[in-house]
Amino acid sequence: MAPQYFRQSHPRPLSTTLVVKEKRYNWFRVYDTFPGHRKWRLIAKMTGVGLGNVEAIVMRIFACANKAKPRGSVVDFDVYECAADLDLEPEAVGRVYGALEERSYIDNDYLTTWDDRQPDKKPDATNAERQQRWRDKKKEGRNGVTGVTRNANNALDTDKTHTAKQEAGIPHSEPVPLAQRKRSSDVKAGNSVQGEGEARKWLFGTCSVDLSEGCRLVQARLGLHRAPAQRKIHDYFRAIGQDPVELYRIIVEAHRSAIDSQHFETAIDRCIREFVAERDRGPPLPMPPVVQRGGAA
Repeated sequence: MAPQYFRQSHPRPLSTTLVVKEKRYNWFRVYDTFPGHRKWRLIAKMTGVGLGNVEAIVMRIFACANKAKPRGSVVDFDVYECAADLDLEPEAVGRVYGALEERSYIDNDYLTTWDDRQPDKKPDATNAERQQRWRDKKKEGRNGVTGVTRNANNALDTDKTHTAKQEAGIPHSEPVPLAQRKRSSDVKAGNSVQGEGEARKWLFGTCSVDLSEGCRLVQARLGLHRAPAQRKIHDYFRAIGQDPVELYRIIVEAHRSAIDSQHFETAIDRCIREFVAERDRGPPLPMPPVVQRGGAA
């Protein structure tokens, strides 16, 4: 007669205390304390099976319980299939299963801690409300909400963000007013630089916390905050092929000739394109020798 742990899968009456669950999941929770847990070490010592094999067998039991109806039942667990999958002897799998029953981890073909460790998801009571708000917002967009309403909502959101920053102690920086953006005479382009080192210092400063003269100029002319102004200079620097002297000259000339921020930015972009195109063409080729015909006999 085969040992008890070699029983085949067959339907068994469930305990009256089990709660039949209808939800189905193709996953189950594995907690970070699972590997090397002391109860698996105990099972390994009781059965003489290695700790890694015990954990692999338990994972197969968990997977079987997750697919069962109800979830948590291991009535369909097959010792021979598990042994074949893990390349183990069926006797080893049977000893582990029997030890789990002996330690009351499995009772009446049901994992005793399944309901606590693998609870079903509770229905979200606010899901219907969120869906309704989303549908109302989408409906308003189709019907055409007026720009005044949108602007009012944006202003309200801005005020809320500003208040939240004040409560968190985050300093709030205001954008440069439009009137200040157009007064180019208030911004100084700095003295003439000599060499690549001074040009780099004018563009990028001496350290990460130092605001360079070039960044101050771009910040004031374009009405940007510090970080966007620094990114703008780095974009110009990459576009021109990392030539600090030429970039310094272009920015200063654009500052002196441009009236407003739009013309200032357009002038820099145009000068960079012209400089790159001229550099790619290279120097002009020398004139070929000219052959003169005729002359005195």
